[in-house]
Amino acid sequence: MCCNYTFFKDIIIPLIAALIGGGTTLIGVICTIRHENKKSENSYKERIRPFFVVEPLSTSSYSLEAIKEAVVADDSAGVAIPNDMIFHWDGLLLTNVGDAVCVFEYIRIDDEYYEATEKAPVKIGVTLSIKSTPLSMYIRSREVSQIAIGVTDRLFNRYEYLVSFQLSNYDEDGPLKKHVAKSIEITEIDCSKNVFNEKKYKKGHKTKL
Repeated sequence: MCCNYTFFKDIIIPLIAALIGGGTTLIGVICTIRHENKKSENSYKERIRPFFVVEPLSTSSYSLEAIKEAVVADDSAGVAIPNDMIFHWDGLLLTNVGDAVCVFEYIRIDDEYYEATEKAPVKIGVTLSIKSTPLSMYIRSREVSQIAIGVTDRLFNRYEYLVSFQLSNYDEDGPLKKHVAKSIEITEIDCSKNVFNEKKYKKGHKTKL
């Protein structure tokens, strides 16, 4: 009986304590590694997050080599111009001021997604000229309340940034003038908040070629 007690006290108990202590330490190490990996992942994701600034359309400070062009798709071929097509935009210049390449995907106007006919990678410091095919420049809506730019980073994380815009009277001569009430001028982009909504994106109407 005494030998059994001594064996239990001197061998079994220390062994169990060592296993518990080792297990606790191992769990702590695993948790620390996961935490550090998550921090590193978040830090990298933040470094490659797309950042843009809006450039005036009238700017002349960019050489053609520094400007990459993306064309917004048009689904209006052969469609009669409706009376409610009253908003017009001339295009948009965005400069990538982030620390990584990103890809322009679409412009969202309220619930309409106007996608680029081809994905447009934008390198650091390059200005992206977003143009439209003739009729997709004219937004089929009686009012425009929200405009956003959709882009992805190099890990395919999708971001959607709201832009500020102002409306002015449309005074350009042409056959479509009678259908157009206002011109849209995009003035700023807010890259501080990602407003991308997966459910809304999946349900939204997308204009493609």
